[in-house]
Parts: sequence; C-alpha cells; structure tokens
Amino acid sequence: MTTATRSQHGDPLTSVVHRVRRLGAGEAPFACTRAVVDSAGPVLLVDAAELRRWQGWQMGTAQHVLAPLDVVRRVDGHDVIVSDVAESLTTMCGRRDSARSGWSRGEVVTIAVSLLRGIVELEDARVGADATGEWWLTTERRPIFVLSEQGEAARASARVIISRTIDACDDRVLARHADTITEALERPQLLSRRLDDIEGSLFEAAAPQPLAEHAPARDVTAPRQIDLEEEPAASHFVRDLLERHVDGRIADLYAETVAMIVRAVPGRSAKRPRKQATTNPSDQKPAKRAPLIVAAVAGAAVLAGGLLWPTGPSSARASPEIAAPRDVVAEPAASSVTGAAAAVDEDALGGAERLLLSWDACPTTCETLFVDDTPIPRSGAVARPAQERSIALIDDYGGVAVLEVSSSDNARTLFVIEKQGRGWKIRDAYE
Repeated sequence: MTTATRSQHGDPLTSVVHRVRRLGAGEAPFACTRAVVDSAGPVLLVDAAELRRWQGWQMGTAQHVLAPLDVVRRVDGHDVIVSDVAESLTTMCGRRDSARSGWSRGEVVTIAVSLLRGIVELEDARVGADATGEWWLTTERRPIFVLSEQGEAARASARVIISRTIDACDDRVLARHADTITEALERPQLLSRRLDDIEGSLFEAAAPQPLAEHAPARDVTAPRQIDLEEEPAASHFVRDLLERHVDGRIADLYAETVAMIVRAVPGRSAKRPRKQATTNPSDQKPAKRAPLIVAAVAGAAVLAGGLLWPTGPSSARASPEIAAPRDVVAEPAASSVTGAAAAVDEDALGGAERLLLSWDACPTTCETLFVDDTPIPRSGAVARPAQERSIALIDDYGGVAVLEVSSSDNARTLFVIEKQGRGWKIRDAYE
C-alpha cells in the first residue's frame, strides 16, 4: 500500500465505502463490486479471499499491470481495492472491427507503448511475460494487463493486439514498426533495454492519443492504400516475389503502380459490383486477361528497376545520385508551385523543403501538393516564413518520411511526407 493511496483514501481500514453495484460476468475481470471510497473516483472491491494466490500482489506500483491499491474492512472480512475498468481491449477491438472503424495513428501508438510497458513490468516483477490474463482498459481508457489463472499469455496476446490494430490503422509508417515490435516480444527479457528506442520511433511516427470509446466509420470509398482484395490475383504473386527476393520498398512501389493502372482501366473501380455470369465463354476472356496484362507490364517495369538496384554494403540506403543518374531526363513538372513531382528523384529533406516553399506560394488550397489531393490545415512551424524555419529529418522509412519543422519562435511541427513517383507529397502535419 503506497503513501499516495493512503492519502487519497484516508485510513484504508476505516474509510467510508459506498458500494454502487455488483458487477456481472464480462463487466470486470473478477467477481467484484464497483464502489466509491471516501468520495474519490470509482474503484473495484474484490474479496481478499479470492485473491490469496493472485500474482498481482507482486506488481507493486506498476502502471500497466493491475495491482492492489489498498484494503478496506467489511463486516465479515476484507476487500482489496483495485482500479476500475471499462471494458476488455479485445472487446473494443471487436467493436471497431464490426463498425468498420480504423484506429488513429495516435491510438495505435498508445496501445503499442502501453502493452510493451506492461510486458516490461511483468518481467521486472519476475512474474514473467508469459503469465496469463487479459488486457483491459481503465476508465481513463488506458490499457492495463489483469493477471488471472484464465486467459492468454500476456506476450502472445500483446503481439496479436498490436498487429491487429496496426493492420486496422492501415498506415505504412506504423506498419514498418510491426516487425520490430514482434521481434522484441520474442525476447522479453531484453525488451527493457530496447524499449526507449522502440518508443522513440513510435512517438516520431505519431503522438499518443487517448483511445476514443466510439470512432467514426472509415471512408472506404477513398482508401489511402490499395485494397488487396481488389488487386489482381497475379499481382499478389509478383508482389510476394519482389518482397522476398528484391526489396520491400520495390514491392510497395509495384503494388501502388498496379493499383493506379487498374483504376485507370475502363470498367474497373476501387469498389465495383460483381458482374453477372455470362453464358458466352469468349465474353469472359478480356476481363480475365486485362488484369494479368496490367500486372505483367507493371511487374516487368519494377523488376527491371529492382535488378538494377545497387548491391553491396550501401545498397540499403542508396544515395539520390545512385538511385537516379544525372543523365536521366524526367518530364517537366506541370507547375513550379503546384507540381508534386520533382524533375529528378528527391531525397526526403529536399522534398520537404520544396513542398513547404510550394505551400508558401500557393494562392489557394493547392490540392496537388497532398496525398489523395486532400489538403490539410496549415499551422504551427510549417506556416512560418521560410527564413524563420528549419527542417530536420527524423526518419526516412523508404516510402514515407517524418521530419521536424522548427521556427525561430520555438514552434515545432512534425511534417510527414509520402513518396509519389519521383517526388513527394504532403501526408500530415501536426504539433
């Protein structure tokens, strides 16, 4: 029992307890009663006899694993005070899935960081990352692991939930962190040493946000990434080969190219109704062959680029000069202000500088500067005059880069840009 808790509830054994109601199955991780102690916020009261062998007693002051706060006396025994909970995290995930709602990047960062911290706390307390239980949300919407004899291993369930929310977020920046998190969870005893670096990368991708109880349904008519269900089957095969044998970034570029060409083919759309079956086999041939031709042409073009990709120690991060020889002449941009593609391949820093200058000079909304031609509000450091701001690259993930724009008056804005063809487009900007 901590001093802070004692000061909040007074003397825990003689505190005034107002029992609100008994919670039924599924409403809480234990058979318990929701109550208010000394006019503080709601808590849960669990019969101490039910928690004699509970591993939560070992968690001390853990913030991401449920631990006892205090003990109160009742007529026939004692109750253990623990934090109140709202719902299980898997319940919330299911609700988002049913509503076809995604997760914001900030929410995914909150979930990933909270679950990783919980695993570290379990390891530090020598309870172990494979202890069983379930992830819940406190009434403040903070993920917390509740130890119990039933349930799944903390590490395994954390891996599933993080992967599930990253997939539902459909964000390429966060998707690139999924493998790092999975790898870290494979060796939980070393996770505490890597946690700062992993958290730093996640915080660079997005600022953590509270988990909204209800999220609006995503606009599925204009997805930012291609829908693999609509991608021609042949392109799946080519994409897998590229990712396995050439480069993941080349595979992403291939998928985007296929999606762009497929959308341009007459009669195809991102979400098209299924055509009625025809009795004439010859009528079906063009419909089947067109996607295959599209996939083959796009695959051949990208494979040629992949085979020419530099090899050797420095190939993982090829310089712009190597990736785009100086004697290659590109098509001129349509406008020096609104054109999103540069004459030659740009690095992320050069692309960000050009985009900001174009944004400065833009007379109206300049949709062509933005991903999906969807403008975003301009505020913070990105809105300062060019001579008063500086740009620093935080990380370049290949197709997406995160930069920090700072100004002379100490304003700071995270500036996210996405590679589009040979140039870059603005994806997001937030403080």
